[in-house]
Formats: sequence, structure tokens, C-alpha cells
Amino acid sequence: MDALIARVDLNEIINQVDLNQGLERVDLNQIVSRVDIEALVRNTDLGAIMVSSSSNLATEVIDMGRGHAVSMDDTLARWASKLRRNHTRRSGAPELPNAEEES
Repeated sequence: MDALIARVDLNEIINQVDLNQGLERVDLNQIVSRVDIEALVRNTDLGAIMVSSSSNLATEVIDMGRGHAVSMDDTLARWASKLRRNHTRRSGAPELPNAEEES
């Protein structure tokens, strides 16, 4: 018997099995109804999960706020730079070098 089993290629057999057809026969509701939710909750540190989750969320919100602040700061700096350039242009035309003085 052992010699016969040793000659069987289990990978070939598994490759021929249609898992989708087998899963169609499984009643997930029946499986889930067997799960002891109360024991699962007792054995899970939900407080730590909630703290970790809310901490990650707060960090993401702060990072996003910082990113927006940097973007707004850059935009305001560009506007201020444009306003300063426009203001200096209005004060008068720049002096052109006198061709006679350069000779």
C-alpha cells in the first residue's frame, strides 16, 4: 500500500480538482454560525486595535494638513513674488545705458 501511495503524484491530482465547484457546495452561513463571536471578542484586544487605528488616522490627517499648508505657503509666496515684481515695474522704466557714456 505504501509503495502505491508513494507513486501517486498528489500535485497532478490537485491540479485536476475544480475548487470552484467544491466551494459552491460550501454553506458559508453554516460555517460562520459555528464561530464563537463572544470568545473571539474576549481573546482580541479591541481597545489596542481601536487606539492603533485612530492613531494612524490622526497621523494621516496631520500629514495631509501639513501638505496642504506647505502647498498654500508656496502659492502665497509665488503671488507675493508676482505682486512685488509688478509693483517695481510700475515705479518706472529701468534706466537704459547711455551709448555715448560706454564709448
